[in-house]
Amino acid sequence: MKDNVKNAYNLVYSREDPAVSEIKDKGFPRERNGALVYLASNIKGRRLLEIGCGNGSVLYTLRHNFEELHGMEVSAVRVKTATSTLSGSGAKIIEASIEEHLNYEDGFFDLVLWSDVIEHVMDLWRAMENIRRVTAKGGFLITTTPNIAKIKARISLMLGRFPATSGKEEGFAVRE
Repeated sequence: MKDNVKNAYNLVYSREDPAVSEIKDKGFPRERNGALVYLASNIKGRRLLEIGCGNGSVLYTLRHNFEELHGMEVSAVRVKTATSTLSGSGAKIIEASIEEHLNYEDGFFDLVLWSDVIEHVMDLWRAMENIRRVTAKGGFLITTTPNIAKIKARISLMLGRFPATSGKEEGFAVRE
C-alpha cells in the first residue's frame, strides 16, 4: 500500500512545473501554502520542519526566519524539486512519511508545519506522536486542512460525488 501511494504521488508530481517563487499574499491567503506562510511569518527560531514540503516554496519563503530548514515529502520527485529549489540554503529534504520513525532528537524543531497533509495520513496517532516528540517545548505546530464544508464541496456531496480537496493537478482529478 505504501509503495502504491508513493508511486501515485511520483506520477502526479512528475508533471508539475518545478518553478518556485516566494509566496506573497496580500491579506488573508486563499490557498494552503499562503496560509502556512501567513500563520508562520512572525515565528522565528532555530529549526523548522515542513511535513509535505512539496516543491519547497513555503520553506523558501520562510528561510530568513530560521537557522535550519528541514522538509519531508513522500514523493521522490518532489524531494528532488525541493532540494533544487532550496540549493544553497543548507536545507535538508528527506523522502519519508510522518508515520515513520523520524531520526530527529526529541524537541528538535521550534516550528512544525503541515498543510493539507493530515487527511492523507493513514496512522494519525503515530503521526501525531512523532510530531509531538520532535517539537520543542514551547514550540509551535501549524496545521491546515481542506474545508469540506465550503459551498462547492456541499453541492458536490449533494450530487453524490465526494469533493476533491486537492489542487487541479492532484488527487482524484489526475489519478487513473
